Amino acid sequence: METTKRKIDLNALLTGANLLMLGLILLESFRLLEDQNPYVNDRTLLLGVLLCLQTQLALVVERFNRDPFVILLTFALIFYYELRIFTLSYWGFSDVFLRFPYDAEDTNFALTYMLFANLFMYAGLFSVRRKGNLSIEAGTWRATSLTASRAAIALGETKGIAKGPAPVKSRIQNAYARIPSTTSPSTSVRRKSRPA
Repeated sequence: METTKRKIDLNALLTGANLLMLGLILLESFRLLEDQNPYVNDRTLLLGVLLCLQTQLALVVERFNRDPFVILLTFALIFYYELRIFTLSYWGFSDVFLRFPYDAEDTNFALTYMLFANLFMYAGLFSVRRKGNLSIEAGTWRATSLTASRAAIALGETKGIAKGPAPVKSRIQNAYARIPSTTSPSTSVRRKSRPA
């Protein structure tokens, strides 16, 4: 029995989800003509369509210039922001908005800001040119400064002062005690003395 390994491209799944959101937002634009919605107006849906088109363009470009950060950004845009535009236009009610004054112009301002922010984020992500293998091999790497390691841990420990009543000095001493001393005279690096 032969088994074939199939790969599913996340870009293709996100493209389908984005087109679905685009279709749902366009369908809501026809229904919005009949209903009054305090949080969404026709401009909101137009900005939502522009957000879908911008996301679609980014996914098309990503298909030729693979970048996982673009995939993560489009995932968040599709399943949080675009879906929220649809749900807010469909139901027209949100408990969160009852606490503060909020209307469709606030939604429009947020979407306009997002469109420009996404433009700059995509430009930054796509303008980076990768050359060769940028992976870092750990291999035989070891920390060269035990003091710097201890200082970093001690600094991390002093940031947690609010966790308990122990004084800072005892926290630092506990941090030093937890670090094993891995340097020995044969492996430590010693400075050469300069001739006078």
